[in-house]
Amino acid sequence: MSKKTETAIAASASLIDWKTIHRRLDHAATVLEQKMTPAPEEKRKILKERARVLAREQEAEGRREERLEIVEFLLAGERYAIESSWVREVYPLKDLTPLPGA
Repeated sequence: MSKKTETAIAASASLIDWKTIHRRLDHAATVLEQKMTPAPEEKRKILKERARVLAREQEAEGRREERLEIVEFLLAGERYAIESSWVREVYPLKDLTPLPGA
């Protein structure tokens, strides 16, 4: 780094009021912490609303989506899936003996 660059950096650093910056950052952190931590009555209100939403019954039982259960597996680096109604058992691969050309 050249002498001029070092002098310019030192001059600009002396113009910054670090105490004020640190004080403002501390104040901002305190305000954020207060906003992120609701008061006890606000917590109760939030939890009551969540409980109400979770407790309501499914509104549209007739709108149930048809689901398809599948078994997914990886074979030779490719993904495959088959409907689970066609699968009787699934055995995990324990010992593998590679065969050339197979």
